[in-house]
Amino acid sequence: MGFAAYRLDADDVIHVYDAERESCIVVLTGTVSIEAGDEHWKSIGSRDSVFEDAAPYAVYVPPKPAAIVRAERASEISVTSAPAKGVYPPRLIEPEQMKRSTRGKHANTRYVFDILPQTEEAESLLVVEVCTPGGRASSYPPHKYDKDNVTIESSLEETYYHRLDPPQGFAFQRVYTDEHDLDETMAVENHDVVDGAARVSSDRRALWV
Repeated sequence: MGFAAYRLDADDVIHVYDAERESCIVVLTGTVSIEAGDEHWKSIGSRDSVFEDAAPYAVYVPPKPAAIVRAERASEISVTSAPAKGVYPPRLIEPEQMKRSTRGKHANTRYVFDILPQTEEAESLLVVEVCTPGGRASSYPPHKYDKDNVTIESSLEETYYHRLDPPQGFAFQRVYTDEHDLDETMAVENHDVVDGAARVSSDRRALWV
């Protein structure tokens, strides 16, 4: 699984291409135009902050068609990718299509937008945005995806891209196995990425992979 996030100024251009991977481009903030194959979507994205009470716009891109993202104003996008054969065509995913749900209760309450859930057309990707109020636990109770045992559990890689408000804040994330051969607790900051191997990446200038 691959992940990158880009902060763009107006008229900046990002090219997204992979011959063997599908991608989901999420417009986290700002407004962009995106071309993918024969499709062209103009002026998508309306949020000024990921903490607004609104779902994002997104675009699904299969392997091989090159996607061109041009910022119409200051914007931030994320690009998630995973192996695929190219079964589905490019498409726009609008906020109205995304299911909103509340998970947990009391100190564990968080709010979820299903950007690309397992019920939608994609070969490998699942993409979700979670908003957790300050001081609450985001993934309680602890969960795992290391066994292929649907409907109880599926084998998945997970990558977390953290945004924090206020931006100087921080959160704690623990990644561990039952055997504790992997057991890492990390203090993560705004724009940090944590993957399933408990690796933290952060480059606050432009790009996180």
